[in-house]
Formats: sequence, structure tokens, C-alpha cells
Amino acid sequence: MRGMRLSRRLAGLGIALALVGARGEGAALASEGQDQMVYITNSDANTVSVVDRKGRKVVRTFPVGEYPHHMLHSLDGKFLYVGNTHSDSLTVVDLATHQPVRLIPNIRDPYNLFYDRPRRHMVVTNTRLGIVDVYDAQSLKKLHQIPTGKEPNHFAFNEEGSLLFVTNEKSQTVSVIDTREWKVAKQITVGLRPVDIHLGPDKKEAFVALYGEGKVAVIDVAALEVKEKFETGKGAHGLALAPDGKTLFVSNRNADTVSVVEPASRRVVRQIPVPGGPDMLGVTPDGGELWVTSRYRNFVHVVDAREHKVLARIKTGAAPHGVTFSWAAGHH
Repeated sequence: MRGMRLSRRLAGLGIALALVGARGEGAALASEGQDQMVYITNSDANTVSVVDRKGRKVVRTFPVGEYPHHMLHSLDGKFLYVGNTHSDSLTVVDLATHQPVRLIPNIRDPYNLFYDRPRRHMVVTNTRLGIVDVYDAQSLKKLHQIPTGKEPNHFAFNEEGSLLFVTNEKSQTVSVIDTREWKVAKQITVGLRPVDIHLGPDKKEAFVALYGEGKVAVIDVAALEVKEKFETGKGAHGLALAPDGKTLFVSNRNADTVSVVEPASRRVVRQIPVPGGPDMLGVTPDGGELWVTSRYRNFVHVVDAREHKVLARIKTGAAPHGVTFSWAAGHH
């Protein structure tokens, strides 16, 4: 397959200078703008789009492995890892030049990637295999393999980092993993098709988007049980919490809306129309903008996170999914 051939070529070259994007060919982007780029994975195109936040335009698109979804900054914040799920690899992008520089093979089915609280481990969900793999964050040596449920995808840690919550979309559960032993301690039944999960602002709750119910489930982190649910819209999918903790954004992929929620009261205060199947979300570190990928129409939308109005619509590649920022190390 095309993605596999690309992966082998990258691995053989060791660097990806030959893969300067179809847009922005040649020299690296200006240094003063390097901290204002937004990265979008285009899952069906096997590419990543680099968007100039200020100019509101794609300045570079480059190929990666097959079926990319989510991304993670390197420990030193200088690189970005792109998970190529069907190529079992990570494309490494230099955040100073915004170009791929090498490929890391043998990272199995990396749908989603995250560091644990001490940043000693990289956790990877294997959606098609029903497994979570745990790697040494420095050497990327695999240390643990944990069966969870059908189609594990998103996760969140409790405040202490002692528990890892993993959503299993086709099992209707959230696996609770004890990170001291890296074993499943409990399975919580949450509802139909749990997708994204995010720790609440008080760290005592975890919010889970239920795609199959159009609702968000609220897990009591201490009791490890669902305490309530509230409706947002059809196909509740992605979650993002504003930096001040006062607003939870929920993308409703089948309703073409993003819900603006008060986390404490669970009250939906506004529905923002975002067409094309709003998918994953990212709030800029200053809290000013919400970036939303529209999976079905190949756009990313920029929303004023305070006024709740769409500011721009930017064309990407096919099936845009993950979104992250070059200037926010650790954000994914």
C-alpha cells in the first residue's frame, strides 16, 4: 500500500528532506512565525497540513505514513510525533522547520499517544487490536502490553497520575489502569460508543463523550463510577477544556455543532454551528481560539473561544482529524 511504501522509503532515507511539502517548498518557514503553526492530520490523505495561525492559511502539506490520527510533542518540545496507525510507525517532525525528518518504526497501531504524569512513559492506544502499549518515553522500548476492550482510543490520567482512564468505543466501557502495576483495575460501563475523555477542572471528575447517545457521561474519579449524564448533540465526539477551566467544548459530529458547556452545572449555554462533521478540538494556550477539524468536508474551523463565533474556515486534506499547536509542548 502507498502508506507502507512511504514508510519504508522514509526509514531507508533516515531523513525526509526529499519530502518538502507540496505547499511551501524549499526553505524553512520564517523563524519568527515558527511558534504560530497549527498541525492537522488528514487521515484519508495520509498527510499533515501546517496552518499559519495568523495568516489563516495552509503553508505546507507533507506526506506521512498510512492513516494518521493523533500527535504528541517530544519530551524536549523540539519535535512532533505523528502516529501512523496502519503503518505501525511515528513520523518525526522538526518544529523549527515544520518538516518531517525521520521515521520511527515498530510502534504498533499508534492511534493516540500521551505521556504519563512523570513523563517517563509514552502510552499508545492500539484501536484495532484492543490493547494499550506502554513505552519508555526516552528509548521507546516497549515495556507493557495491556488488553482493555474493543477499540480503545482516548485516555486521561487522574491528577496524581496513579490511574489511567481509557475509553473502549465498541465495549461501552472505560478501563481504569493502575499505573503502578500497569494493569486494569476496573472496567466502568459508561454508555454507547465512548470516544474522547477529559479530566474536569476540579480534577475530581472525568467527562466522557458518548458518540452513540449524544451525551457526555461524568465519572466520579474517586468512586470510579458514572454519576450522571447530560445531552449535548448527536454524535458527541471530541472534548476540549478552556485553560481557565470555565468552559468545556464538545463536538457533536452528527449534529454539526460544538456545545459550549459550563462544567460545574453541566448546562449547555450555546450551540456553535460547525458544518462538516466537527471532530477533534484544540484550544490555544491563551484561551482565545478553538480549532475544530471537520471530518466530512475537509476543513478546519477557527472559532472565537470567548465570543463563540466562527472566525475562519481553512481547507485541509481529506478527513482532517487531529489538531495540535507547534508552540504548546505537551498539547496534543
